[in-house]
Amino acid sequence: MEAGRDCVVEERAEEEVMVFLPDLAAKRVLYLNATRSFVYKLAAVAAHVTAVDSMQHNANEKLKDHHVDNVTFKCDDVTKLDFPSASFDLVCSSKLFENLHDPSASNLMSRVLSWLTPGGHFFLREKSYHPSVGKVVTGDGRVYRNGRKYCGMLHATTSPTSALNVTRGKNLVAYIASGDPCEVCLLAERVERETTEQLMETRYSLSFILKLEWIFGHTWVSTGGEATTREFCGHLKLRPGQRVLDVGCGAGGSAFFMARHYGIHIHGVDLSTSMINLSIDRQENLNTDDKKRIQFEICDIMKAEYASNTYDVIYSRDSILHIPNKDKLFPKLYRWLKPGGTLFTTDYFRGTGRLSQEFLSYEKKSCSAFVTMETYGATLRAAGFKEVKEQDLCDKFYDIQKEELDSFTSTREAFVDQYSQEDFDVLVNICSNKLGWVKSQQFVWGAFTAKK
Repeated sequence: MEAGRDCVVEERAEEEVMVFLPDLAAKRVLYLNATRSFVYKLAAVAAHVTAVDSMQHNANEKLKDHHVDNVTFKCDDVTKLDFPSASFDLVCSSKLFENLHDPSASNLMSRVLSWLTPGGHFFLREKSYHPSVGKVVTGDGRVYRNGRKYCGMLHATTSPTSALNVTRGKNLVAYIASGDPCEVCLLAERVERETTEQLMETRYSLSFILKLEWIFGHTWVSTGGEATTREFCGHLKLRPGQRVLDVGCGAGGSAFFMARHYGIHIHGVDLSTSMINLSIDRQENLNTDDKKRIQFEICDIMKAEYASNTYDVIYSRDSILHIPNKDKLFPKLYRWLKPGGTLFTTDYFRGTGRLSQEFLSYEKKSCSAFVTMETYGATLRAAGFKEVKEQDLCDKFYDIQKEELDSFTSTREAFVDQYSQEDFDVLVNICSNKLGWVKSQQFVWGAFTAKK
């Protein structure tokens, strides 16, 4: 019975992965550490699949069932494979890298980069048994890494002209439902090296996230942390069993809070690999029921595609400000909401005061695309949202930020001991500037609620 249940879970996981992968029509695929069932799923949509297994008898077994003409089975040591440059549109692996120590793993990733066509993708699926540490080597020589470690290895894979950039990643829902959020998959794209460097500059590092939590609280990176989350969720009339999409979910605070206090299912999405990997690490520490209700995904929300009428609530805290094309985002959010569903966002906006050079410099450096509350509301209405209600929260923001800054200042000695005086001064300066910009009406914190 247990084995049968495991087979059902794995079948669901494979179907989930197929949806996760890029379009494979007319594409060439290299599948490393191939499993028979997934080979044929790939072959059903791809132009050709080269499936590699290091065990000869496994390759022979797969050949017995070889009833399609677009699969080539190959028995070889993956660390010694050699293919011409730009041979494949997709290279995928399944639980391969747990068998490779860091030098071999990094070397294979470099060769994968060379085998990919420009714009091609590398997919890997691995089991992270120890999410709280970067890497664990077991007695049998297996190497278990967490998602953050794999993201770091992928981002470090470069050539003089190209690099791997992680574009998507998630923990598999099929395994979350069985109480295991650590079955993870990642998708990286071969891009021009300059593109990767520009993208990485806009992302939060793990170190910076942990520094922000000194201000907002553990698992929080938005104004007011748990206190404002508790207040805002209290107005949303959340009910057990509902589905919520958390856009820009950060370090997981809102997802954990809603799962724990309301019994709802959360899908947290963020562009930052560090945010999502940290959230998945922390998910492992939840109780079993809460753990099963949350899925985290690395994803650019502008490139995401989810089924229409899927979510009861779409929730976002201080994140949409980073997206320039809000007129393209809001119709997507509208489509994903169920009829009668609710959109709730808090965001930073431009105020009516004269904008200082310092403020404009912060906007550019933080990769923000501030608009006025009036423009934001009009864009929501143009996307089809009804009952659009806005709330200016500047007074609340000023009081909360002042309290958070005072509290953070009182921890200076401990913070500097762990980081540096320079890091402390940077965070104090950011908070102080925001307080000044609110006073001069350059900067607004506000909330929007809208209905489908």
